[in-house]
Amino acid sequence: MARFFKGLNIAKGGAALCLNAQGRRNGEALVRFVSEEHRDLALQRHKHHMGNRYIEVYKATGEDFLKIAGGTSNEVAMFLSREDQIIVRMRGLPFNATHDDVLRFFSPEDGLKETCPISGGKEGILFVRYPDGRPTGDAFVLFACEEHAQCALRKHKELLGKRYIELFKSTAAEVQQVLNRYSSAPLIPVAPAPLVSVLPTVSLLPPPGGVRDCLRLRGLPYTANIEDILTFLGEFTQDIRQHGVHMVLNQQ
Repeated sequence: MARFFKGLNIAKGGAALCLNAQGRRNGEALVRFVSEEHRDLALQRHKHHMGNRYIEVYKATGEDFLKIAGGTSNEVAMFLSREDQIIVRMRGLPFNATHDDVLRFFSPEDGLKETCPISGGKEGILFVRYPDGRPTGDAFVLFACEEHAQCALRKHKELLGKRYIELFKSTAAEVQQVLNRYSSAPLIPVAPAPLVSVLPTVSLLPPPGGVRDCLRLRGLPYTANIEDILTFLGEFTQDIRQHGVHMVLNQQ
């Protein structure tokens, strides 16, 4: 995002990645700039490309940003208190994973020259938990420099125990958002209530009997529609039941 808005000044902690109800990124973000002038210049980058995808840019309010970024709890404040740290988010951790397990995951194997030491050791690891203390499988890890963080990100989808771990570069705002999402009493609501009224009244569940005749498609372009899916499936389209393609929508 910083490269996309190159030449414009994003406020410190001003990049908030939006998450869905499962805690996964939904392809949206809110960005707070240092001034209205820089914000207005950013709006001119509507439909510019990031990689091979064009990005839609719209004006938002400070309230919109706070709803996503949330407030800072004491735990998060302590974790983020050290300046100039690079944050990496871990997803898919075994529920019994410990600080030592995470430290070993990023430790160099025998004969491996690359090192990606966690900044501060165990103090540089923040596990995300439910209000009752159960682990969510997410954690945030601090690295002292970009080189160590990039080394760590190269371990994306490596195994810890029997589970592969997803790694993403993260931000202070995302740490706040994730912690607030799993908090029993979030400081600021992180998402509106689901718009149940827009869902079809007809049940989309298959009849009892355990027939496994459905496919789930993930990673679709956000502009994809049903016709695109039918084109993608090609000759297999003739086997799809009538009205058998259902698009999964977010809360907007």
